[in-house]
Amino acid sequence: MIKKIISFLLICLTTWLSVSLTVSACRWLERVTYIHSMNRAQQAYFFENGSFAKSLRDLDLPEKTSSFTYKTVPTSKGVFNYATYLGNNKMCRSKCVLGVPNFQEDRCGNNYFICFQQEEICDNYNHVGVVYLRKLQNSTIITEQIICKSNPEINSSPVWQNGGYVCGLNSELVK
Repeated sequence: MIKKIISFLLICLTTWLSVSLTVSACRWLERVTYIHSMNRAQQAYFFENGSFAKSLRDLDLPEKTSSFTYKTVPTSKGVFNYATYLGNNKMCRSKCVLGVPNFQEDRCGNNYFICFQQEEICDNYNHVGVVYLRKLQNSTIITEQIICKSNPEINSSPVWQNGGYVCGLNSELVK
């Protein structure tokens, strides 16, 4: 009977550890996921209305979550979508580096069933998404999108280059 109780408690503990690690690791994905949603909503809005939305209210999207504020800024060539972290501290998450493997990595980079050692990964990047128009050789107009990240000290916005936007100096494309 005692073995069953201990087994049950171990199963509960490992399940709790796995869930809590996944939740803390996935929080950093919020801004990228939301910017991607903003980009997609802008693309749909353009195809329905022939122009980009001037505000998030036009897209029926909230301007604030518990961790970030979001805004959309139309330009002559497209629209920029920004995420700004509301906290004063760096945004950190825990990642398991030693444990019992799960053999399947989740989308947050965790691949351990039970974790014995964690490391803290701080992600304090600025993220910006851009949706813009591109004219194809057959005169068809399509929308394209990119999401870039840069260090907060730099705050580099995407730049127009060769008929499309690319991530600016000291920033990188989010895939």
